[in-house]
Amino acid sequence: MNSALTILIVGAIVFLSHWFSGIFEKKGIPDVLLLMLVGLLFGPILGVVHAEDFGVAGPMFTSITLVIILFEGGLGLKLQELKNSIKGSMALTVINFFATLLIVGLIAYFFFDLDLLVALTLGAILGGTSSAVVIPMVRLLKIKEESRTILVLESALSDVLCIVFALALIEANKSGNLQVGLIIGKILSSFTFAAFVGIAGAIGWSILLNRIRTIQNSIFTTPAFVFIVYGVAELLGYSGA
Repeated sequence: MNSALTILIVGAIVFLSHWFSGIFEKKGIPDVLLLMLVGLLFGPILGVVHAEDFGVAGPMFTSITLVIILFEGGLGLKLQELKNSIKGSMALTVINFFATLLIVGLIAYFFFDLDLLVALTLGAILGGTSSAVVIPMVRLLKIKEESRTILVLESALSDVLCIVFALALIEANKSGNLQVGLIIGKILSSFTFAAFVGIAGAIGWSILLNRIRTIQNSIFTTPAFVFIVYGVAELLGYSGA
């Protein structure tokens, strides 16, 4: 795709996203849904944009976007609300993920004649609510703070389950051997060590922050450190989310 056209489209999408956000506030129509429709229009329908056009930058851009969304969503969470909501979030995450996995998997298996493991893999991929969708949406909804916290946590936790289960099922489909214990171990290690990296990073940054603030134009240092923490967690093989 021509670089000038790409820049033009990016600028148009930014303007549209702000406009759609205003529509969401006034009419209650989710801005994410409208942006998805724009994506479908420019992609499969009109064929203006193709997956190949994004190249290496596509996945990188989505990761950066996810980091920003999760960070911004986390800024509004309070420790007390987290304590009160963690149990409900875990229950909602588990029920929602496995119910979706089974329902989608069974539909794909019986109605679309897919292999069972392939069908379950599809269910695992679609099992999460997606933090990229939920967090911006709940921020604008008029709901209780506890409900907002539960939904934010559920979306982040389900992202991890989607990744771990989808990769495990893909591997099982290749080898023909589904190792349940290995999946559970990966989930626990992903949550535990990723949380450790995040907490250690937060404590370390809180200590350094007062010194960093003395540096001129240091406003972007916190987001930069968030990228570092995310990258470290991913490089160690855990979920940066």
